[in-house]
Amino acid sequence: MLSWLKGDKVDHPLADAKQAKKVIDAFPANDPWQTLEDANYWLESINETAAFKLEQRFELIDQLDVATRKAQETLLNTYNVLSEQDKVQERRIWKTVTDFWRVIAAGYLACVVQAQEGKGVPSAMKQQLPVIAARGLRALRHQMKWVLMRYAMVRPEIWSEIGRCVAFAEAGEFSDKPVDMYPAAGSSSIGYEFLRVMMLWASSPSGLSPAEQDVAERIIVYLTVKFRFGLKQWDDCDYCFDLDGQRPPLRLAPAMPVSPETRFFDAKEARQAAKAMLSQVAATGYCLRVWNWGQVWRPSGWPRC
Repeated sequence: MLSWLKGDKVDHPLADAKQAKKVIDAFPANDPWQTLEDANYWLESINETAAFKLEQRFELIDQLDVATRKAQETLLNTYNVLSEQDKVQERRIWKTVTDFWRVIAAGYLACVVQAQEGKGVPSAMKQQLPVIAARGLRALRHQMKWVLMRYAMVRPEIWSEIGRCVAFAEAGEFSDKPVDMYPAAGSSSIGYEFLRVMMLWASSPSGLSPAEQDVAERIIVYLTVKFRFGLKQWDDCDYCFDLDGQRPPLRLAPAMPVSPETRFFDAKEARQAAKAMLSQVAATGYCLRVWNWGQVWRPSGWPRC
């Protein structure tokens, strides 16, 4: 672990392999809130330390991300079942989790910037670049999701950050390359992660409860392969997004001006797949409305988002 420590020293407590392992191993297994609080502190400090090399920065962020996966999922599940009377608990969880997605997204974006602006990426790191971009997009999606769960405004900078991750992947010609996102978590790709964040926004989940928004996101993940994406517009295409990040995704209108930076996507095939799901509804009893598809059930075996 942390083999890069043989190189130049960095003035940071985690720039010591034994100390980094000690800190991460000390995360309380039975207290997900404290685990994310501790991770937030260390992620913030890593983001503020400019001296880290790309491989150093990514390896620490990766370890903190992987070590908190269970806590991320536990706090989401806890948040979804809180009653209206649990205001203090609700605010506590929301603040901690939104801070986590903010700092970890910033960490992955810092890695993207270092890879773009550095004089050269070490050979050992080149295979990690798709992981960095895909996780950056995933973190931005979760950041957006938690803001929308509080019916708040998404910060405008998120669109330029999404565009930067996608442009980075396109420049490196690994947009469609399968990515093993996490150990034993299945594969994804930058293209899939881009579609998931785009369709989360396009689904307009603000009219849903937080628990329903969570299910809506899982439907998006479940049906990602049914979404369509392209560099060129096609007949009856629904949406577009400019990688320059000046604005959120837009619904396409006749004669709308587009640029070489415009990317196109829609969910027509996904809608058909969702309708087919309706005929298989058995007995879960969990329903919601999303994309005007009508009643959609929550099947067992949802993928982790």
